[in-house]
Amino acid sequence: MPADLPPGRTVGPVTKQSLRARVLARRATRAEPSRTADDEARTRRVLDLVDARWPTASAVIACYLSRAPEPGTLVLVDALRSRGHRILAPVLGRRAGAGTPRPVAWAWYEGPTRTAPGLWGIPEPMGTALGAAALHGADLVIASALAAGRDGTRLGTGGGWFDRALTELPARVPVWVLLNDDELFGTLPQEIHDHRVDVLITATATHTIPDC
Repeated sequence: MPADLPPGRTVGPVTKQSLRARVLARRATRAEPSRTADDEARTRRVLDLVDARWPTASAVIACYLSRAPEPGTLVLVDALRSRGHRILAPVLGRRAGAGTPRPVAWAWYEGPTRTAPGLWGIPEPMGTALGAAALHGADLVIASALAAGRDGTRLGTGGGWFDRALTELPARVPVWVLLNDDELFGTLPQEIHDHRVDVLITATATHTIPDC
């Protein structure tokens, strides 16, 4: 497992890029049976947490739709829908609009038969694309991540989409990330636009970040 970065250290973009490359390389070498087992364990953890938080009510949960080899969410979102929760998923393809950086858009997830490959082959809902303000109604966000620190710092893929999306998130709405055990650090590089997360979920543990 990589060593933790020293707390408080400021690290430049090149180091962020090298961390991304290391995580992506490790993910690419993980055997499919191991990935499947970890996905099942993470899914159980998320469902238990959601059941405990919303035992009777329906929640609006914004969640990325996964593409291998990142931690899987496709089984998870269907399980959440079966419990009565509504799922918002990112829209990254041309329906989101043009521009740099890529505009933030969401759509309601209506099941696997109502998705299509979007940007880079990432699944996205086929329904009407909604603007960034759709996140105003969310009760929970499950964001993609390559790594996270136990202090709530998050390393994304580098495009900044989720960090821009989360600027629309109401205060105190939690952000969770799904990771492999070797993607947890003490802290990670953090820039002014980076959004911290609240819960880190791996196949073997759930880490809740204390309030700052």
